[in-house]
Amino acid sequence: GYSQTYVLTPAPFGAASGPYGFAMRGGNTVEGEPGSPFVLAYISQTGQLGPGVASVNLLAGGARFQLTLNDTPIDMRPVGLDPSSPTYDDDLLNYWGEWTGDAAAFAGQTVELRITELQGPPNPPMLVIDEIRFLPAVPEPAPAALFGLGLLGMLLAARRSARVEATARPAPRV
Repeated sequence: GYSQTYVLTPAPFGAASGPYGFAMRGGNTVEGEPGSPFVLAYISQTGQLGPGVASVNLLAGGARFQLTLNDTPIDMRPVGLDPSSPTYDDDLLNYWGEWTGDAAAFAGQTVELRITELQGPPNPPMLVIDEIRFLPAVPEPAPAALFGLGLLGMLLAARRSARVEATARPAPRV
């Protein structure tokens, strides 16, 4: 057996993620003794979330993981994979990319973020994570579009009213 492993590794996510990712995997409590208890690897950080936080996003791949906020599991979904696909479960095992989860219930709070690698013995793969970030809600385009259409309608109505007024005036006497 081997013990838990935590390392910086060249990031497999491309130029957007920077040169390194953080990798971890579980292991036996006593290295070299396969019979010793197995412990899952995890990292945690406590901090204050902004009041407008809507989601938590990260890049991850290599192993199954769980993300919790204050011990509450967050349903993390891979961005770009179709859950209705017949190969979805297999695709998840091989997915290296962006994951997103709903964090709105924790906005404005002090939280403990914990990411745990979930694949146990006998030979767990390394979970690689990078670019952990909390994102604000993206404004819905519908309200902005309705506002814009209303403003355009008011401008057109004012222009039409000005034209009608100009044609309704009597001609000046000479």
